[in-house]
Amino acid sequence: MRPITVPQKAYKFMKPCFLRKLETTKKIFVNHLNNYPESRHGSVIGDDLEGHASKNVTLNSHIFTENDLNTPLGAHLSQFFNFEGVSNIQLTGGNFITKEVDDNCYVYCLCEEYDDYVKKEFGGSCLIIENFPQFLTELNKCMLRKKKFLLTAAKCTYLTDREQKFDAKDPNFNIIPGLIKDIRYRNQKEYRVLWKNIDNSLIDKPLEIYCPSALKYCRFEY
Repeated sequence: MRPITVPQKAYKFMKPCFLRKLETTKKIFVNHLNNYPESRHGSVIGDDLEGHASKNVTLNSHIFTENDLNTPLGAHLSQFFNFEGVSNIQLTGGNFITKEVDDNCYVYCLCEEYDDYVKKEFGGSCLIIENFPQFLTELNKCMLRKKKFLLTAAKCTYLTDREQKFDAKDPNFNIIPGLIKDIRYRNQKEYRVLWKNIDNSLIDKPLEIYCPSALKYCRFEY
């Protein structure tokens, strides 16, 4: 799990009917990455490529030796070359691109900034989380009781074609596809919390988590 940086305050925009239901039932709706089809939600909220991303590693000139086999660069290049029995190989340059898909995650989407335009796009009401660190602590306790573990929480990165670029000097080439969005969504300035099932089983439906202890840190703005 990558280090987590949690904002002090966060905003969850939604339609008034969903906010009213949340205030009444105290149940927090946690969706999953496979549940945002554009055919149902439109192109503002919907995204058919949630959990999809690419890694693009650029090399200028590199002599690949046996010492590189156990490095992040070696692990990445071994997807393109068979280095068995080769003591060294001269790479004169190129871009080595791989697709990664990890859409088997629960996701709770928020914004770090209050934006009237985004609020309107998402329905016109807002759950204002005044103390997000405590909110997340309480919500995560409830998720753990449901056997869901926290994968990460972070700002989304907005990239053209969801493609993360690296070079040979980068210490690792790890990406979390669920935190990478196409640049067309950049105005949302989204912050996400991702969980997985402890047994890594398939996630095929959202959750409604009864968690009044988290909601005591919130205001409801209709």
